[in-house]
Amino acid sequence: MPCKVPVGVSSAICSVMMGFSAARPPGELIRDLVCAPTSDRTGSADSIAAAKPRAVLSAAVWPVYKAMPGWSSSKGFDDYLQDPRAWAISGSLDVAVPMTYPASATSTSYTVKSDLCANLDWTCLLNEHRLLIEQGAGRHVYIGVGAIKGWSEVQLQLAKGRGQFATGYSFYSFSQVDAFNGWTLLAESYFRFPAVIPVMGNPRASNV
Repeated sequence: MPCKVPVGVSSAICSVMMGFSAARPPGELIRDLVCAPTSDRTGSADSIAAAKPRAVLSAAVWPVYKAMPGWSSSKGFDDYLQDPRAWAISGSLDVAVPMTYPASATSTSYTVKSDLCANLDWTCLLNEHRLLIEQGAGRHVYIGVGAIKGWSEVQLQLAKGRGQFATGYSFYSFSQVDAFNGWTLLAESYFRFPAVIPVMGNPRASNV
């Protein structure tokens, strides 16, 4: 049966609403409903493209996309209804910025572990997001760096990022970098040479 679009409801959302009559998990339907406006022609991405074709749409996304073996963490896909991979593939998202940093200086979540892909290992998450977003969809990943853990952890993460050819970084947070004179340290070390922003596969963002 065709979807009869109510006034003020986009066709994409209407299509998702029709799915509630089918035998699909409620979480899947709700996620589709959340994501529908970003893929519909009246959604954010198309509105931005129409107003400023070279603008870049980014999103801060949950560190863990889906369940990882042996990990104890909430998942962006299941728990927060986020699907940055689908957003990137559809062209609705240009840059994913995973929030791969702990909430406190004492937490060991989202730090570099001695064993690759140990629970909440930063390097493992970098590799996963690059596989999903960059290799899978041709968009960018600017990985979160936990400045809240201090200069030693920042150095570890940047070294791992360079080794894995990370496209870009996002530091959490500005005030935490200030706290250990981090901007000067970064300018004198890992970022002493100007960087050129890589070209995206998305035509409307390729000349930013």
